[in-house]
Amino acid sequence: MTTQVEYNIDNDVIDKLSGLQAGGALHTLRHQREKVAVASQGSYDALFDPALEGIGLDERLLVALYACRLAGASEVAGHYRAR
Repeated sequence: MTTQVEYNIDNDVIDKLSGLQAGGALHTLRHQREKVAVASQGSYDALFDPALEGIGLDERLLVALYACRLAGASEVAGHYRAR
């Protein structure tokens, strides 16, 4: 089962977690290859879709939280903890 979700630049997780502001130099640089931003967000949306069967969303979020802790990414860990 594949669900297409339309990309919404305002909900881009990497932009939000990185503090990138629309129109800023880094934001513009990141979005020069828009298909990369769309694919990254699409992967996030697919991995954390509550309708995804097999492994529960809570388990997927715990794995993401654990990976963030191992990597020392405390701000990103906060994002997963809040979800």
